[in-house]
Amino acid sequence: CWKVVLNVGRNPGTWMPEEWGQSGERLKLTFEVEFCHDSLYLDQPKEEFFGFPMSIGRLLKVRNNGLAVLGPTSTHMNSKQVRLRSGGWKVCPKEGPAGTTILKWYVEVLNDGDGDIEWGQDNGISKVGHRGSDVYLPAGRIYGTCGYFPSTSRGGTSSPKQILNQQRDQVYRQYDDLQVEMEQDTRLISWDKVRNIQKKKALESKIDNLTQELNKAMIQEPDTSILRSSKDGTVSLTKEGGLCCKVYKSGGSIEYHILGSFGLVAINNDEVKK
Repeated sequence: CWKVVLNVGRNPGTWMPEEWGQSGERLKLTFEVEFCHDSLYLDQPKEEFFGFPMSIGRLLKVRNNGLAVLGPTSTHMNSKQVRLRSGGWKVCPKEGPAGTTILKWYVEVLNDGDGDIEWGQDNGISKVGHRGSDVYLPAGRIYGTCGYFPSTSRGGTSSPKQILNQQRDQVYRQYDDLQVEMEQDTRLISWDKVRNIQKKKALESKIDNLTQELNKAMIQEPDTSILRSSKDGTVSLTKEGGLCCKVYKSGGSIEYHILGSFGLVAINNDEVKK
């Protein structure tokens, strides 16, 4: 089980209405979910967000009877309850940066909360948020994406990132030694000097190539400081991810509008209210 906190507000690049979130206020919505292995689509419409084939999604169960907590903001001091409907999730290999795997998920925000939350229509959008605020969460499905990294046991062997680091350090030492040798060679010109210049260029090229490979490996094997691991240690997710909503345009096209971000952390079953 995981605790999810949505951080909803205006981010660069969003296509939400111009007035949405202009105040800088942000909504925090907290809820708990369970990534179940039950297949979706037995009684639900398929989801384009998952890509093709769309039938591989699995159930994302919202715990606590579907209740989420809309937290206070700088101008609205009270917490409120919002009801969610369980959604779905899917692991999508090679769709992330540098060919990494990502996790896609969605839940549905229901427009049936308590009377202190503003509901209704805004430019045709059914919205959920604190009354009078210029930032709201569109009712309906909301979508999240984050990095997905299964745990692997290497049996004491070095990881690709460690190996590349060691190789680059070794080349750097060769480069430094060559620099010293070239500085000590006071001859105006010699075959050794020509060969050393060629060696220097070759080492610089090798350092550049190893740096590029290392940068890619750092994406494929991120530092643990940006990850959150499941309680059983079998998988890690990036501790923050992107949040969006789906908007249908004229002609049947679909746009995904940025709503903000989300964070998550694994929790034990006994920490979750049944």
